[in-house]
Amino acid sequence: MGIFASLLGLIGCDPAWDAERRRLQPENFEKITVGMLEIEVVQILGKPHQTVTYDLKPNELNYQWRWRNATNKAMFFGVVFDPDKVVIRTATWLDAQDASHASG
Repeated sequence: MGIFASLLGLIGCDPAWDAERRRLQPENFEKITVGMLEIEVVQILGKPHQTVTYDLKPNELNYQWRWRNATNKAMFFGVVFDPDKVVIRTATWLDAQDASHASG
């Protein structure tokens, strides 16, 4: 089973990856609104790919998810939480370090 699962992952048929790809879509990002709780966000988008706190804003927790848009450009979707883990803002931005769009 391990080899089969690895092969599926190599050819892009990994069910877990496919489920994540379906969650990380603009229509789901639009569901994330100011005032939502962290648990509600994670129910919609899944666990974040990374969490970040910045020295200049130590009371904010940033969750970030990587995804690819309709033109296959690498993107980030971010949600910023207050200390009570309530959404205070969201943002979407291009992954500036992604080499796939450096020439475009």
